[in-house]
Amino acid sequence: MVQIVTRLCYQIPNFTYPDTDSSTLLDAIVRQAVEADNSGFDTVMVMDHFYQLPGLGTPDQEMIECYTLLSALSQHTSKVRPADGWERWSDHLTRSRSSAPNCWHTASTA
Repeated sequence: MVQIVTRLCYQIPNFTYPDTDSSTLLDAIVRQAVEADNSGFDTVMVMDHFYQLPGLGTPDQEMIECYTLLSALSQHTSKVRPADGWERWSDHLTRSRSSAPNCWHTASTA
């Protein structure tokens, strides 16, 4: 069995950006994934829920269905591995904290 290990992850936990509405939201997210792909990250991770988590935003903020978004990002990237948010937490359950992946979070504001 081959085990895939995340070394450097770019996580996109929030889909609310200044001056970005729903018609340009996917373009903004694709730009981030392409930049991560070109910058040496090995994984791009997005949240895997339907409503924004408390502490990151409010339930009425934009949230894109995880696997549809990962499919879309795969069309624009070639080196990074697309992943859902659960994958990082399941890694913590099976590996020691010292070997957990380094995830860089995007900065976004409402």
